[in-house]
Amino acid sequence: MTLKEFYDKIGGDYNGVMSRLMKEERVVKFVRRFLDDKSLATLDEKLAEGNYEEAFRAAHTIKGVASNLGFSRLLDSSNELTEEL
Repeated sequence: MTLKEFYDKIGGDYNGVMSRLMKEERVVKFVRRFLDDKSLATLDEKLAEGNYEEAFRAAHTIKGVASNLGFSRLLDSSNELTEEL
């Protein structure tokens, strides 16, 4: 699967991320790093604890990463979540 196909499949903004990072190798590097990001686990944990301030921070981090990587659907849902928190 090509990077463009990946972005098409996830409903992402391939053109936007390429305009920011300019090389597919860079995009792939950061997408792979995203797989190791602990923000989603932190979000789940803090929501379960009722710690909404820390849950907000985790959701906001996810939103920022999603924006930078052109993960449009994740950006939309994390934006809604940060607004609720």
